[in-house]
Amino acid sequence: MASHQLPFKASLLAITISFAACGGGGSNGSSDNQVVDLPSTPAVPDTSAAPDVSDVSDVSDVSDAPDAPDAPEEPTPLPTYSMNINGGDGAVGGDGGGFHVIRSGAAGAVRISGEATIDPTVNPGIIIPELSESLGDNPLVVSEDMTIDVNATDLSTGTIYGYNDNLYLYDGAMTEDDVPEPVLGSEATRITGIKVEAGATLTISTTATRAKLNVVVEGDIVNNGIITAVQSLEDIAYPLFLEARVYSGSGEINLQTSILNITADIIVNNGSIDVSGVRGNYAAAYSDPALQLKGVVVVNNGTLLAEGEAGDRVRQAARGHGVGLFGFAVLNNGTIDSSNGAGYYNDDDDDDFTGNGAVVLAGRFAVVNRGFIDVSGDDGIPESFANGGDGGNAGLTLEAQSITAFKSDNEELSNLALELIAAYDETASPFILNSGSVNANGGVGVEDGSGGDAGNIGFASRNGYASEISTSADIEPTVTVAPPVLFNVTGQISLEGGNAGDSGFQGGDGGDGFFIQFASEASNNELHISGITAVNVEGGDGAEGAGGSAARGGAGGKVVLMAMPLQDMGPRIALTAELEPETTSVSGPDVVINTDLNLSSGDSSTPTTSSIDVAEGGSLLVSATSGDENGANITINSDINANRGLVSGPMTSVYYGDQTELKVVATNNISISGNIQARGAELESTIVEPSEGSILPATSTPTTLGGSDGGSVTVTSELGDITISASLDLSGGNGISHGGYGGTLNAQTEDGTISLTSSFTSTGGDADVSELDSIGGDGGDIILESLLDTSGTPYTIPTTYLLSGGDGAEDGAEGQILGYNIEIEAFDCLAGSCPALIFD
Repeated sequence: MASHQLPFKASLLAITISFAACGGGGSNGSSDNQVVDLPSTPAVPDTSAAPDVSDVSDVSDVSDAPDAPDAPEEPTPLPTYSMNINGGDGAVGGDGGGFHVIRSGAAGAVRISGEATIDPTVNPGIIIPELSESLGDNPLVVSEDMTIDVNATDLSTGTIYGYNDNLYLYDGAMTEDDVPEPVLGSEATRITGIKVEAGATLTISTTATRAKLNVVVEGDIVNNGIITAVQSLEDIAYPLFLEARVYSGSGEINLQTSILNITADIIVNNGSIDVSGVRGNYAAAYSDPALQLKGVVVVNNGTLLAEGEAGDRVRQAARGHGVGLFGFAVLNNGTIDSSNGAGYYNDDDDDDFTGNGAVVLAGRFAVVNRGFIDVSGDDGIPESFANGGDGGNAGLTLEAQSITAFKSDNEELSNLALELIAAYDETASPFILNSGSVNANGGVGVEDGSGGDAGNIGFASRNGYASEISTSADIEPTVTVAPPVLFNVTGQISLEGGNAGDSGFQGGDGGDGFFIQFASEASNNELHISGITAVNVEGGDGAEGAGGSAARGGAGGKVVLMAMPLQDMGPRIALTAELEPETTSVSGPDVVINTDLNLSSGDSSTPTTSSIDVAEGGSLLVSATSGDENGANITINSDINANRGLVSGPMTSVYYGDQTELKVVATNNISISGNIQARGAELESTIVEPSEGSILPATSTPTTLGGSDGGSVTVTSELGDITISASLDLSGGNGISHGGYGGTLNAQTEDGTISLTSSFTSTGGDADVSELDSIGGDGGDIILESLLDTSGTPYTIPTTYLLSGGDGAEDGAEGQILGYNIEIEAFDCLAGSCPALIFD
């Protein structure tokens, strides 16, 4: 039997996006059926035969000189993208989402770059072998419409029937009983392969009410027409499980409202498979995908549809169904659509990966998406569904395992499967690559409907680790460490919350993007996100709607980039032959960011005289830790915008959530350039004055109409130097009764110097000077603390700084620049007012 027990026991429940809890090349192997063409290390040009140009004394005779070569053509620039994870606009703006990049392993950096270096046109390293069609000795060739009743009891010679998960051609044989019966399941009559030609439809019909219908052939299934399965008594689609050596073709499989599972050594879909719609009575459990393709090499060049449909009430809206592609090597060049129906929302906080539309590409050696994956919520429908649907979940996961161990652990693999796997060089790097489009947006609301929340998108790689390995010294490891993984991501990745309708209430929240790698100790490859010019996790704007209520802008989102050494992985570590933790390397990866980050809060406003609560600011954490002085450096060359939004309207009071916090923490050196803004919210309040002849009392300015404080920036190094050449603006926002305070830059290192070489602005916000008792905000502070024991100063302060207090009936105080003096264990005043030097 060819491939009926492939070792991919996968369900979408087992591959949940619990990411928050949490690349070197190789040469080809040789094989008759080669399936991979991995990128090799570029050759070094041979200069041994280059002409000697050291002697240029005689340049008079140039007649024999060769013609100058044509100037090389400028290469076509690679595409770049913005990664949008914003909240949607609404009377209450949606919160910005999250951008999480986490790597544990040695040497190779976490790198986020605006320059595109991954070429989406390059062969991704998965080549499908040219295999001859193999239908076996007894094929079924469908050239015109055909219906097979697998439960047929009234058999005549030439009838095709089902028996023990196989199809047979009845040959007329009868038993020798007193009451003869047809002889069923004769091996000589078993269908060995199926081919559906273009223009023909093969319908597999059953009267059974069991969970699924299995059709198994030893040869190939070639589908260039249409395949469908029905429960004939109720005329509904029926779950169909196909098993073959190879599944291929440009035809259709139509199982709307049902389930399809294809298992084969090689799957190449060039056609359309559709399991969309509300699931029927024969649906599998929520933990299982509705569409599952499992094989050694799985390729989708066509269309896989598992869309949810709208119902007649909001709570009946259907979610998209699960789609899973599982294999040793998995490639999507086509379209996979598991979008949720309009009006669908996930109201279960504990819902797992399959709580709504879900797509998973999971492999052991290669996982590649160059196509289009959509798990977004559909837009609201006027006069039917007003709410946009919630986004679903999409994930590319690589569980890299050594090829030797993979083959030895799966003795049931067919000869073809073993040949496919053997074509990959055992020293070649497994890889996870995205150069396509992955979308999990929330749908747009219409009329009085809300926007849908965005979903989650994750890219995860674990290299050669197995939590299932016994720790007994008497048991040999069942998994050996795979070669270092290549982790490269570019393309369009979108997780935006949907906007509310014109009179709608809530904008959808932005989703969460995860990029996570547990790398092997030997890895020098980078976790590289390329061609992303900006990551946007901004809160949506609040706008008038939902009866004219106060409109609060959404909170700024969260950006987290963390790199840690191998020893910090706890139980997820490589194992020696004695099954002891391998901790020979404790160096941590660097973090390099050359992409702009935008995490500002949305604007807030109120159309009526009322109070308003303003959402909190965004947050940034960049962390690189190491067990020694190697690695764990941070380099940031980006514009970072984390401002609080505008607050406006005839409000009586305003209340601010937590301020913006930006933190950069490393074991070794930190270098920051570019521009950083984390300004406080500006308040533009309209004071309502009674008109002439009005009996309304005069309106006085309340004491709570102030601008918000500027953000807080903390930069901490344990062993290295801190160099900040970025221009910073942490000014407080303007207000009516008082201005916001300027923010604080706090830089600390235990064993290095601190150098600030650009401008720093942290002024207090202005208040309305015409208002009695109004107070300008205080200017911000720079606090520098180095424990470096040196006779010279460890600090370089900005040559340009502005720490003035804001204007008001009473002006705010000027800020200060303080430096810690280790000799007297106290702070010195380096610049500014320094009214008091009292610190804990």
